[in-house]
Amino acid sequence: MTPIATIIIPFSTYHSDVVERAITSAQNQTIECRVECTASPNTPAYIRNLLGNIANTPFLVFLDAADYIATGAPAMENAFEV
Repeated sequence: MTPIATIIIPFSTYHSDVVERAITSAQNQTIECRVECTASPNTPAYIRNLLGNIANTPFLVFLDAADYIATGAPAMENAFEV
């Protein structure tokens, strides 16, 4: 199935202990998503901009490494239905 959203998770070394929760939450969505998680050599904004420019899905989601998306998040599903 073709992904309809790209979820970009930039992280720094000081978030390496919590980034796995963000990755898992992104992978567990009920809609098909591409998950891009990359350590940032500069700032999180650097990776967001870099990966955001090459994403080729209808929707783009930026997720901080210390955050997560609830599984089956209604906002994600509702955005796709609109």
